Amino acid sequence: MLPQYLDSLMVGKTKDGYIGVCAAAHKFGYFSVWDSIYPIRDLLWNGRYEDACRQITYLLKLPMMDNTPIASLHAVVQWNEAMAFFPSMELEQLYPQITKMFWTAKASTEPTYHMLKYAANVGVDKPEELGLTGEFLSAEVNALWYAACRIVQNEALLRNDTIVYEAAREVVQGVE
Repeated sequence: MLPQYLDSLMVGKTKDGYIGVCAAAHKFGYFSVWDSIYPIRDLLWNGRYEDACRQITYLLKLPMMDNTPIASLHAVVQWNEAMAFFPSMELEQLYPQITKMFWTAKASTEPTYHMLKYAANVGVDKPEELGLTGEFLSAEVNALWYAACRIVQNEALLRNDTIVYEAAREVVQGVE
C-alpha cells in the first residue's frame, strides 16, 4: 500500500522537475512539516531517492522557507538524511539555503545559551489553554535546533566555511 500512498501525495512538478508533496490536504489544509517534510523520509526508506531529492530541493528553494523555524529545522535534518541516502551535486548545492535557515533561526535565539525562542512550539490548537503564549523555550524545538546546528557545523567544516562553522559551534556549545 505504501508505494500507492506515496504516489498519491505527489501534487505536481515544477518545470525543473522538482515535486510537490502534500500528505494531509484533504484533512487539515497545508502544514509544511507533516505534509512535505515527513514524506521525504518515507520516500527515502522506500528507495525513492530521486523523488526525495526532488522534494527536499523544492522545499529548500521556496521563498522565505527560512521564516518558519520549525519547518526549516526539520528541512535541514531531512536534507542531511537525504544526502546520506542519495548524495548528489544538486543536494550539495543547497548549502546556501541551509546556512540561510541557520542564520534566520539563530537571530531568534536568546543570548546566554543560544536556545531558540519560538511561539509555535506545541502541537495543540489553542496553546493559551495550556498557559503557553508568546515565544518560549521548548525542549523539543531546542533538541531539533541542536541537531540542525550540528549538521550545519559539520557541513561548514567540510566546506571550510569558517564563519558559519564558528557561529554554529558557538550555538552548539551554548545549547550543550
